Amino acid sequence: MGRRLALLIATYAHEDAGLRQLTAPAHDAEALGETLRDPDIAGFEVTTLVNQPHYEVGRAIGELCRDRRRDDLVLLYFTGHGLKDDAGRLHLAMTNTRRDNLAFTSLPAELVDRALADCMSRRQVLILDCCYGGAFPAAGGLTKSDGETHALEPFGGRGRTVLTAADASQFSFESDGELRGGTARSVFTHHLVNGLRDGTADLDGDGDITLDELYAYVHEKVVDEMPQQRPKKQADVEGQIVIARNVHWTLPAHLANSLDSPIATDRLGAVDALARLLRIGNPLVRERATAELERLAEDDSRRVSAAANEVLRSQIREPRDAEPPDTEVPHVAEEGPEPAEPSVDTPASVTAPVTAPEQPVVVPEQPAPAAAPGWTTRVDGAVRAPLIVADGVLYVCGDGGSDSDGHHLYAFDAATGEQRWRLTTDQPVRSTPVVAGGLVFAATVGGQLYAVDTLSGTVMWTYKNANRQKAAAAVAARGPWVYFVGGFYLRCFYVTDPHERWHRGVGMSDLQWVAVTADQVWCGNTGRNAYATDAVTGKKGPRLALRNSWSSPRAVTEDGLGIHIVGEHDGAVYRFEAGTGTQVWRCATLSPVRFSPVVADGRVYAGDGDGNLYAIDEATGALRWCVSAGTALNASPAVADGILYVGGMDGKLFAFDAATGVGIDHLPTGNAIQATPAVAGGLVYFGTDGGTVHAIRAIVNGSGSGSGRAAAV
Repeated sequence: MGRRLALLIATYAHEDAGLRQLTAPAHDAEALGETLRDPDIAGFEVTTLVNQPHYEVGRAIGELCRDRRRDDLVLLYFTGHGLKDDAGRLHLAMTNTRRDNLAFTSLPAELVDRALADCMSRRQVLILDCCYGGAFPAAGGLTKSDGETHALEPFGGRGRTVLTAADASQFSFESDGELRGGTARSVFTHHLVNGLRDGTADLDGDGDITLDELYAYVHEKVVDEMPQQRPKKQADVEGQIVIARNVHWTLPAHLANSLDSPIATDRLGAVDALARLLRIGNPLVRERATAELERLAEDDSRRVSAAANEVLRSQIREPRDAEPPDTEVPHVAEEGPEPAEPSVDTPASVTAPVTAPEQPVVVPEQPAPAAAPGWTTRVDGAVRAPLIVADGVLYVCGDGGSDSDGHHLYAFDAATGEQRWRLTTDQPVRSTPVVAGGLVFAATVGGQLYAVDTLSGTVMWTYKNANRQKAAAAVAARGPWVYFVGGFYLRCFYVTDPHERWHRGVGMSDLQWVAVTADQVWCGNTGRNAYATDAVTGKKGPRLALRNSWSSPRAVTEDGLGIHIVGEHDGAVYRFEAGTGTQVWRCATLSPVRFSPVVADGRVYAGDGDGNLYAIDEATGALRWCVSAGTALNASPAVADGILYVGGMDGKLFAFDAATGVGIDHLPTGNAIQATPAVAGGLVYFGTDGGTVHAIRAIVNGSGSGSGRAAAV
């Protein structure tokens, strides 16, 4: 495993008399360094620089980034002043920084970004608890930012996570010392350290603290203490980065109660929960879970002892090596509606609409490929929900229509098509399932949410909407939380149990979809509205309204800072800034787009009911190409490795060059395809109305020449 290295920079004394002296940075760096250095908590090699000139700090950052390996975990923390020059560029103030000579006396953010970009590590963490424009007196403490420079703007990069103390329009605060035992501390860093040190940031209870959990915990604590300050996060990483261990981990209260219960069925239920801890927990958690299972193996109830012994035997058959602290975790009563909220009007002076093309290019008919799919299997009912693949498992929903017993959620081995388990649901699942924290979540059209163990197919918990039996439902997840819409309500749950963190009544029409951006949850209803809600606190954000009703789909930008929504009746795709709800652009389409756009490689892809496919520039809204598949498209496309896959109502799976729109191939199946395909591990997975599920080899090196083949495995 790679090394864990941290560089902490704190500056509070300045030669420039115009820069106010701060009191918190030295205490913050000391407390964070002590916590990160602790081998039981985080085990970092920590270097701390306090009140150093810019050239010394620059040299240290260079050393931090030099000769790193891809699996090294590199953490850079800065606390102090931030300044901006006349062009709005961010500079981190050092002890020798002069405001009238920022270029040669400060540490420009672009140089920090360049150093991190050149670093070979693909596990980078940048934490900025800094100010912009100096510190100013404010009620409750000293402010450490202004409202004109966004700390996230200069930073980005693959493999990097950026945490900042505040967003573009808010302040970061120092305490006056009374809240910190007589020591002035930054509100942000205080809660950052506490969450790591006492383990309270381990929100899902698996014994590890990931960056997502740490951010969510700090965000909640900071907002509770300083409502005018909201931390921000930006990430472009694969999987989860474990930043620390929860050294104070104990069995969850509900599990401990089940283990001590005199009722055998309660103890039996605890076996599944312990099995899950064995699968997702760190060595400390697995050791405790094993001990409890060994105790249950001697239980008076034969059913309990047999179940516990089976779990223990499975661990012997498939032993797991101990994981060090930096192991990465792979991708884990109804109330009345609130009154209608004032909408955020769509600005009139936005980027000019892109006119729809006069005629789309028609894809010429091509011979069907001779090769057959690599594997095919059947499910009960049609496949209408998008397919997803996670950790080598393909999840498929069977829609039995009016047959109340014909609705199922399936788990198949993605490589072989072998069925692992099948779960009967109360109603069809037509929205996208999601996988988080070792569970797969599925929402039925009847308004029920299922949380299902990915390994065994056991239902760990459910939530049922009251008095909304026919309401649509959808689910999304980020970090330790799951977001569920059904009826008029948006609800936030912890991944591990049905404990409701918060709920919010939204609008006067049934909600149809939900999506998570950087730090907001967006949802839309059958009326003309889409709503933003703070992902951590549940507080209301902007509301959008168009002339025509919103359709159910949505797509979030790859950086999480924008959201794309389609107008169901006005024939257009829109992009909005996620934070403010401001319209960025509108691109007209030939016919209404009724299914979710897809964002990939700087383009937004969408298909309409007349069979037209569109590629739109993500930044400008300019139409890059438009082609016709020659059949109605009732599902979203999937894009992977430069190839766009989409199913048609004529029963064909089409492949297009994603850059040019040139048709590459098609595969006839004989049944309409109304579910979004999935692409993973070099395979394309898709299902049909006839209840068949297919896996074919993805096209390699598709050049748009029409010579590519959707080859069989």
